[in-house]
Amino acid sequence: MRMPYSVTHNPPNLQVANLQAFRLACYEFQLCLDGDLELPPFKGASFHGALGLALAKIGTRFRDYFYNPTSPSHWQEHQKPPKPYILIPPLDERTQFHKGDTLSLGIVLYGSAIDYLLIVFTTLEHLGEHMGLEPTRGRFHISQITQLSPDGAIAIYQHQRWLGQPHPLHAPHFFTDPPPVSRVQLNHTTRLRLKAYNDLLRLPRLSACSCTAY
Repeated sequence: MRMPYSVTHNPPNLQVANLQAFRLACYEFQLCLDGDLELPPFKGASFHGALGLALAKIGTRFRDYFYNPTSPSHWQEHQKPPKPYILIPPLDERTQFHKGDTLSLGIVLYGSAIDYLLIVFTTLEHLGEHMGLEPTRGRFHISQITQLSPDGAIAIYQHQRWLGQPHPLHAPHFFTDPPPVSRVQLNHTTRLRLKAYNDLLRLPRLSACSCTAY
């Protein structure tokens, strides 16, 4: 699918240098429910909105850092920096949950956001203890945090105790050269939104799309 704007490719040596310097940290938060909870089948929007509201309670500057990052002064007006995190909502398709159930929430921090892990922890703690998740305002507590590493998942928080220091990793720890492919098919279980110059592109509804890789 051709986008209606041009993309400037960096030289290969610059791409490699950027990849070597790119830092990220992948965490999985186990959220234990303290009461019954109702959520929609696709839970990303619920967690995205609730996390933003809770961040604003902790401090608006933290909310702006994660949800409305400032563009560098040399960027053009239409250029918007990406949010410094990736939220991976629970993939459980159930909508009804009960006290004692556990939800797995993945959060990937990259760049300078890695230094804000404690802010994310405090925000989720505040969300679970004082705000709850809509629409039933279900409360929860953080029972465990694990960090993904090249050697597997490592517990860094459990039973209300920190077990060790988180360690950011560089992208080459995670990515290796993929096998050669000529065609990739993506099946979308939720809506797909594409943007150009920070404006939504108007495209036909897609349930599956294929693209050719070169």
